[in-house]
Amino acid sequence: MRRSAGRPFSPLFMSSIWPRRPAGRLVHHLDVPLLMRQWTWAWRGVWRALGWTPLALALSLGERAAVPPWSAPAPGVSASPITRVPAAARVIAVGDVHGDLTALRRCLRLAGVIDDEDRWSGGDAVVVQVGDVLDRGDQERAALHYLDDLHGSAQQAGGAVYRLLGNHEVMNVDGDFRYVTAGGFAEFQRRDRELAGTAMRQAYRAVLSPQEREHIRRMPRPMRDRAIALAPGAPTACKLADRGVLVLVVGDTLFVHGGLRPEHIAYGLERLNAETAAWMRRVRIDEPSKEAPSVQATDAAGESGNSPAMPPPATDDPVGTSPIKRGRARRRTDALEKPWFLRGSGSPIWMRHYSTPYLPPDSEACQLLNDTLRQAGLQRMVVGHTPQRGINSACGGRVWRVDTGMSAAYGGVSEALELYPDGRVYVWSDTGRRLEADERSVK
Repeated sequence: MRRSAGRPFSPLFMSSIWPRRPAGRLVHHLDVPLLMRQWTWAWRGVWRALGWTPLALALSLGERAAVPPWSAPAPGVSASPITRVPAAARVIAVGDVHGDLTALRRCLRLAGVIDDEDRWSGGDAVVVQVGDVLDRGDQERAALHYLDDLHGSAQQAGGAVYRLLGNHEVMNVDGDFRYVTAGGFAEFQRRDRELAGTAMRQAYRAVLSPQEREHIRRMPRPMRDRAIALAPGAPTACKLADRGVLVLVVGDTLFVHGGLRPEHIAYGLERLNAETAAWMRRVRIDEPSKEAPSVQATDAAGESGNSPAMPPPATDDPVGTSPIKRGRARRRTDALEKPWFLRGSGSPIWMRHYSTPYLPPDSEACQLLNDTLRQAGLQRMVVGHTPQRGINSACGGRVWRVDTGMSAAYGGVSEALELYPDGRVYVWSDTGRRLEADERSVK
């Protein structure tokens, strides 16, 4: 993305982009080490659910608990979600992945944090992926596991890899599968049956209420394995919560999928993360609040997943045309209620206030952003969610928009944002050039 001499950088807004690749094309990716790690993780959940205590003890998994054991954080994961980490020598931010592992790796390679064999080479750098690993692509689970495995490698070198929770992660845990490809449904069927077969399905069902089991039984067959795995409290939903957070602060920079408002800061960043994780794990925490303070928390658009600025659902539907077959599988059961702040177009996962084109510093959105950052005591915000034609900043550099529509579904570019604790900011373009912040500032 080249800048013409003497001309300011355009906002590169892509709100009208339509997924270019038709749903339904199934891509097979054979990664034996990854498959073995998934097999171990899958059977670990089976052993715990079925109460095979000799095996569980041998693997230090503990006795069968009153609640599904996998709803507790995985080994090595703190019971309280990570919300704040110290400033790092170098921070790399990458945008929405949408099931495209190849594009994700291309971004990380541009920033120099993985080598040609996709292994960690970033030293003590910190990587933040801003959410929406799921939907629109066929490599969702592979991308999810890759990020989590890369985090382990990064930690050994003094670095870290964090991923945020986006609206598509929340939609899937909420049973909304409108943006899942046929390959995305098949990935759950194929991998679960290969890894653990019927026992895995029985273990997944152990967490579901009778109403939920009946609801899933009525779904089209391609949807069932995904619905079981991603129900609140089921293993894949808990895996999302293990290393995924709603909001993350690294040094003086706030990372969130869509955006935050002053009301969210007042509610508490740690509280936002804790209540989101509790909902995904189907566990209760002390005095969770389902009521919003005075904030526009719910509306029909946000609850349905179609905020006014969001592209409409794809028309090529792999599982049918009725509401249930279109993926509107949202559960109305006795499961713990989704927190209020995950609903509505003003929520952290749905906001687009800071991602619209041409935001002058005196605009209402920039004033809202400044109020939010001032209340949080932070310098800048990094968001995804709304595709741009390239990473760019607005509001005088106070917000960086990093969703470039990199996935094959959108056909955008692969880019990465680079931040330093002294305030320097760079963009790694898809051509391999390292651009100064001013070259990507919306004027």
